[in-house]
Amino acid sequence: MEPHVLLKDVVERSRVRGVYLCSQKTLARGRNERAYLSLTLSDRSGALEARVWDQAEAVARKFADQDLVRVEGIAVLYQGRVQLHLADVERVDGAGLDPADFMPASAQPVDQMWRDLRALAATVQSAPLKALLDAVLDDPALGEALRRSPAAKTIHHAFVGGLLQHTLSVARLVDVACAHYAREAPGLIDRDLAVCGAILHDLGKTRELTSDHGFGYSDIGRLLGHIVLGDALVEEKLRSLPDFPPDLAPRLRHVLVAHHGEREFGSPKRPKTVEAFVVHHADSLDCQLGVLHGLFAREQPRGWSSYQKLYDRYFLRGLQDGEAAADAPPVEPGDDEV
Repeated sequence: MEPHVLLKDVVERSRVRGVYLCSQKTLARGRNERAYLSLTLSDRSGALEARVWDQAEAVARKFADQDLVRVEGIAVLYQGRVQLHLADVERVDGAGLDPADFMPASAQPVDQMWRDLRALAATVQSAPLKALLDAVLDDPALGEALRRSPAAKTIHHAFVGGLLQHTLSVARLVDVACAHYAREAPGLIDRDLAVCGAILHDLGKTRELTSDHGFGYSDIGRLLGHIVLGDALVEEKLRSLPDFPPDLAPRLRHVLVAHHGEREFGSPKRPKTVEAFVVHHADSLDCQLGVLHGLFAREQPRGWSSYQKLYDRYFLRGLQDGEAAADAPPVEPGDDEV
């Protein structure tokens, strides 16, 4: 087996030969209608874009998305970011290989994040909500899944421990918002309900997403989605708590089912309580900043990012005082042209 070159260490003109996870695979066509293969390769250090230009259709038939592959190629600089141009790709049998070596992981220690989440949960004063949080977090299977799962397949916090990192971040944002509005508008937010909802809001992702080799979706995840699955998990735990107030249960479950904000984004209900609004916006903020953090980590140079199809725009990374972006992007549709 070749010495493994971590993807984070690949620089322009590096020659790369090794085994990686193909975490995304797309056969596309360029402007001249010539087929090319677009890949995302992953290991524990991160991910890197790769391209196969020669005999792309034949190469694509050799392996599938989420396969381990042996690649050979050279790193080039394309639009300010390193990209691998591959001469060959072959599927590899994963027997004897540690899956953890091929999946990016949180830069934050999982054990510390778990302790921090448990400490925040312990600040909830409501006895029923505290009992529910303990029932969830003390569950060995749920706890392990929450510690290991990504928060998404590719979009944000797509790494081992990503769901825990995202959950902790959202709960902290909610806690800060509650403290702020306790001064600005006393009594407006039920802090215990909001923090509890934040900790539980993405619980369904422990069943929606898989992380055996790469990150993908379970069958039940594709069929039901994490909002439905999370509500079902919470309802299951509530049945084990017969003294849980019947009027509190729907208010908590509403926070979960409304956390995507709008029906077009997958929410069965739009937020109709203050606590649901707070959790929705904290979740949205952390998701968006998670996307930008990942983008800027991949594209090291300062200045304008590559075009982001998801947002239909470019992003400007922070510059030093007096520093100008090296290359201004083209004017985007909808921007004012002077």
